[in-house]
Amino acid sequence: MKFIVFSDNHGKLGGMERVIRNHPECAVYIHLGDSEGTLQTLRQNHPQLQFWAVRGNCDLGSEEPAEQTRQVEGHTLFFTHGHHYGAKFSTDHLWDKARQLGADVVLFGHSHTPCQEYREGIYLLNPGSIAHPKEGPPTYGVLDVRESGVLFSVAEVRG
Repeated sequence: MKFIVFSDNHGKLGGMERVIRNHPECAVYIHLGDSEGTLQTLRQNHPQLQFWAVRGNCDLGSEEPAEQTRQVEGHTLFFTHGHHYGAKFSTDHLWDKARQLGADVVLFGHSHTPCQEYREGIYLLNPGSIAHPKEGPPTYGVLDVRESGVLFSVAEVRG
């Protein structure tokens, strides 16, 4: 199953709308927080799509959960914004949480910097920021989860 993964757009819709247009094959999008109210607009603009989401530290008043765990193709995905786990500084606490949950894929944001790490059977993946990257161009993640394995790549926002 293929997912597009967003994080940290901080109220800006343009990049996400471009990515959705460029990926018509994808039906499920994951947002890792700090949408600042834009998730409702995305859901209204694209009722045919699913948006799995968590709230970030800038999503005051959001009704999205702080964390989610989902089973996909025999894999356990844990996703969170990352601010409760010190994600700007280390992936250690995220890795510990994944072990507690039995998750083999962790998706997180908050740092505005892409990350792809594999440690003792656990993928730790951050798509970077779709609107306010710490360095470089705006980015998002492409996650392909199959029974046989997990593929993740970071892509630049285009067109």
